[in-house]
Amino acid sequence: MVNARVETASTSAYFKNLWKKARILIPADGWFKWHAGRVRSLRAVWLRRCTSRPYYIQRADGEPMFLAALTSILTEADAAAPGAGFVIVTAAADEGLLDVHDRRPLVVLASERAPLAGRRSISRMISTSS
Repeated sequence: MVNARVETASTSAYFKNLWKKARILIPADGWFKWHAGRVRSLRAVWLRRCTSRPYYIQRADGEPMFLAALTSILTEADAAAPGAGFVIVTAAADEGLLDVHDRRPLVVLASERAPLAGRRSISRMISTSS
């Protein structure tokens, strides 16, 4: 898995347990999205790999942010397990980003990240993004 959809992560058989006890915030300056434009033919689908361009998306003010994520690592022993890691929680893209992709990471601003506020912030963002 690469991403977890915020709309279904709490009820998905795959992510349900992680959603309850393994939500984390990943510090980031931004993220990359690859975009190839509209696909108009089967040949274009094949060529898309060759013509995609990376777009770096960041806050306009350059301040850091946190990306909501779910992790399978809860103990030191978990870190050694095959497939251990994390997935980014995504939401529907809004204004300005729709030209690049229809999904985006769920972003928590640094100002919203008080001690133990990550869980509350993510829950609040879910209720407002639905």
